[in-house]
Amino acid sequence: MSCLTLQASDAEETITWGQKAIVLADRLGDTDALAHALNTIGTIELGHGDMAGKDKLERCLELALSGGELRCVAMAFGNLCSALSRLGRYRDMAPYAEEGIAYCEEHGLDAWTQWLVSANAEIQLALGLWDQAAETATSIIDAPASPKTRVHWALLVRALVRARRGDPDHRTPLERAQAIGESVGDLQWLAADAAAAAECAWLEGRQAEIGPATQASFELALLQPAFIGLLGLWRWRAGLLGEPAAEAGEPYSYQIAGDWARAASYWRENGCRYEAALALADSRDGKALRQALDELQALGARPAAAIVARRLRELGERGLPRGARPETRANPAGLSRLGLLGP
Repeated sequence: MSCLTLQASDAEETITWGQKAIVLADRLGDTDALAHALNTIGTIELGHGDMAGKDKLERCLELALSGGELRCVAMAFGNLCSALSRLGRYRDMAPYAEEGIAYCEEHGLDAWTQWLVSANAEIQLALGLWDQAAETATSIIDAPASPKTRVHWALLVRALVRARRGDPDHRTPLERAQAIGESVGDLQWLAADAAAAAECAWLEGRQAEIGPATQASFELALLQPAFIGLLGLWRWRAGLLGEPAAEAGEPYSYQIAGDWARAASYWRENGCRYEAALALADSRDGKALRQALDELQALGARPAAAIVARRLRELGERGLPRGARPETRANPAGLSRLGLLGP
């Protein structure tokens, strides 16, 4: 029951049933049931920003590893990644994906390996490792045995890498991902597709498309609020939302409320250079916009950099940098061979 209510994003019922399962598991000495109960409670708590859930998932992982419960180990790694992803904590997520991939490969858990590899592509995208993200996505998309559930996330990564760089044809992988997401019909998929479509529209100056792209998913998220912050942020950027929803969560609630500095700090702490730059770009502060422009140019994020440069010119700024050299964009630290930021 706890697992079923977790799938419905019902936090209260997930925790209630999970706690009953823990009591029964303790009474019967059933370590497997205890691990599963900790898994469900931990996942819903962490997904809603309660870091106590991370402790429960790590305890679940410890029990499953000691008991040799292969599937439960894989689930713990997967749910740690999934919940941390929702919070934008990609730097924390990376070790679990790496360890999970190694474990699942060693024990022949092919489906879970593929899932965690797709999570790794998402991490690489978020941390600004776009060449690596594109390569990982391609390895999933081109693999003959990849199920559509894994291909979907890889297609989104490919679409976003192309859109963020201003490379040709981001629409084809985005549309393929949307078709898969619609066939599944789960909010987790629909919300990710909608957010990606909104970002692509924003980067291309098609703000009028953000509302229709996010409307249906946003309405669903009002009932299952795990994704309301992400979708709300794009609707706010399009002028469709005035204040954050009650359960928007950090850092989205900061950005929608206009606290771009706090949002940027959150993203930076989690290694998300692109998202931090977009948070700075939400301001009307010349210094913050300059910082955003420098970061976006170092990443090779040409469309977003052009948007920020235009906002700076509207503020009367002159002498804007042209962007990083190709060798600087290829360096993960944003450095040229001389160890300096490119002009």
